[in-house]
Amino acid sequence: MVEFDKQKLKEARIQLHYALQVPASASVFIQPVEDYSHTSFQFSPGNRWLVGNILQNSNGAVAIKPSNLEVMILEKNDVMARFSLKNNKLSDGFSWLQKTLTEYGIDGKSLELPTYPDFPESGLKNDECFKGNCSEELNLLEELYARAESILTPLAESNPNASTLRVWPHHFDMASLISFSGEHHLEGSSIGMGFSPGDTSYHEPYFYVTSWPYPGKEKLSSLSPEASWHTEGWVGAILLVSNMKNKAKADSFFEQACIAAEKTLQK
Repeated sequence: MVEFDKQKLKEARIQLHYALQVPASASVFIQPVEDYSHTSFQFSPGNRWLVGNILQNSNGAVAIKPSNLEVMILEKNDVMARFSLKNNKLSDGFSWLQKTLTEYGIDGKSLELPTYPDFPESGLKNDECFKGNCSEELNLLEELYARAESILTPLAESNPNASTLRVWPHHFDMASLISFSGEHHLEGSSIGMGFSPGDTSYHEPYFYVTSWPYPGKEKLSSLSPEASWHTEGWVGAILLVSNMKNKAKADSFFEQACIAAEKTLQK
């Protein structure tokens, strides 16, 4: 079971969420796709980086190391340039990326920091400096993403209808989407399975399974004692990390919750 101070972890999570927007700004140099996956990142388990998609007309990508808020420009797995956001401002990181990409022949002036209507409030938005004293919590977040990747990747790879596991810069969750045809399931229906480092619903990390369209409460099956159904604003099965005693508990949760979710989508 993972132990942590919820408030300190929340503060570190918001720091990392804002830091991710620096490499996310480079998505303007990636061919847009309908599902917005060009804006997403993948977790590299070997070095524990969050790595963006390959930039157009280059072999490079922009990444971040969660444990130290270090933004990197990569060529394959080689770090070509790096900048730590610790004790620096969001604008400092953005300016560094603009300048460095320009040096590599990419028009850094075209970069745009993403904006979202429901992003977490923080003084970082007003150019406060990133903190340099949350290393323990950032290390824990990196470890949790690594654990989530090790649990979710086999699930996604074993289902031919599941999308690639991605980390999304908007809600900061790691997720894969299982899409269904209309033969045995509701047309356009899907199941999302993923990990969130925390949000407005829960101020601590959790695993989740959701079905779309959202089912009515009467269709929700019983879950194990460690898990529960979230029904306010969105509907899904959740397992708080503080209730996850070991990997087997998470594996069991996803197996049970995915079966329960799929039942709500069957014709």
